[in-house]
Amino acid sequence: MIEPILDHQFHERSFGFRHGCGAHDALRIVEQKLQEGFVYVVDADLKGYFDTIPKDRLLALVKEHISDSRMLKLIKLFLDQSILEELLEWTPITGV
Repeated sequence: MIEPILDHQFHERSFGFRHGCGAHDALRIVEQKLQEGFVYVVDADLKGYFDTIPKDRLLALVKEHISDSRMLKLIKLFLDQSILEELLEWTPITGV
């Protein structure tokens, strides 16, 4: 339900975790740029990035685009979900 609201906020070359976008789309752009004469390709993966996202800041940014209190409550419930890891349950303060 929130995808149509937020999808246009992403950069046109952002292919990860977006409906209808994937690695083949990114490769198509790389091929196009190589044909245009570009000679470098940079591949970056920010290890652990999603573990460091502040939940309160993320929710504040989402509230700028979504006003439905039921949807905001559902998103908050997802963000506040506890984790079961090796039979130990814990709730992270940051991260999504």
